[in-house]
Amino acid sequence: MDDSSAIQKCLAGDWESFRHLVEKYQGRAVGHALAIVGNREDALDAVQEAFLDAFQALGGFDQERQFYPWLYAILRNRCFKLLAGRKRLEVDSLEEIRADIQKYDQQNRKQEL
Repeated sequence: MDDSSAIQKCLAGDWESFRHLVEKYQGRAVGHALAIVGNREDALDAVQEAFLDAFQALGGFDQERQFYPWLYAILRNRCFKLLAGRKRLEVDSLEEIRADIQKYDQQNRKQEL
C-alpha cells in the first residue's frame, strides 16, 4: 500500500490503514526526534504524540504533498514543545532552590539572634 492509498482509506473510515504510515515512518521519525531532544525516551514520546496529532489532523492534509515532510513539521513542533517544557522545569527547580536557600538563611539568622 502506498501513502496516498493509506491516507484515502483512513479518511474513508479505515483507521487501521494509518498503521502503514506509522510502520513506514516511525524509525525515521524517532531518529529525527532523537537528534532534536537528545534522549530516546523523550524522542519516543514526541513521535507517538506527533503521529496522534497527524492522525487527528489528517482531514486537513494536502494530498498533493508528501506525507513525511508534513509529519516532520508536526514532530519538530512536538519536540520543541517538549524542550520548552523541560526548560520551564529547570527554571522552576532553580526558583525552588533559591527559595530553600533564602528560607535556610532566614532560619540561621533567627538562631543567631
